[in-house]
Amino acid sequence: GRGPDMAQDDHLIELYLAGKRIASGLRIARPFALTTAHALGPDVLTTKPLLHLRDGTPAQILWGNTPSDLALLRLELNGTTGPLATTTYGEAQQGQAWRATVSVDPKPLTGSVVEPDAVYHDGPHLTVKALRLRCERVLRDPAAYAGSPIEETRQDPPVVLGLLQGLAEPFPISS
Repeated sequence: GRGPDMAQDDHLIELYLAGKRIASGLRIARPFALTTAHALGPDVLTTKPLLHLRDGTPAQILWGNTPSDLALLRLELNGTTGPLATTTYGEAQQGQAWRATVSVDPKPLTGSVVEPDAVYHDGPHLTVKALRLRCERVLRDPAAYAGSPIEETRQDPPVVLGLLQGLAEPFPISS
């Protein structure tokens, strides 16, 4: 798979708590990143401990929301703003091929877009739309992919369509 090093993949981060990898995520601006709320878990979202990237960079949880399954982080980049993430963002189309940036085995996770504007959560105060995706294979450990950016398969630099959230068949991701 593609490495979590920010120098190699400006848009991809991996988050650690007490030395254990808990999630991956997507840099959306110099100091800000998104990940999935369920990967962090309710205890982490409530207590907001300081997370770290693999290289030790602190990552502070600014906001988390269970219905949308998203969490916003601020990266503490040693007093500098750091490099601008090179990622571009696109709109998914039905039938479009995708791949997960985070790969926990040699074969990347791939599939196609089933529905680009599905309702992921519908409550009295919040409606969350998401992509509904089809995955080409069944996974033993879906949690390992939580928060992974998903990309168009034939674009470089990568065009990101969203973040992996759940892995049912078909499954939703944030848009």
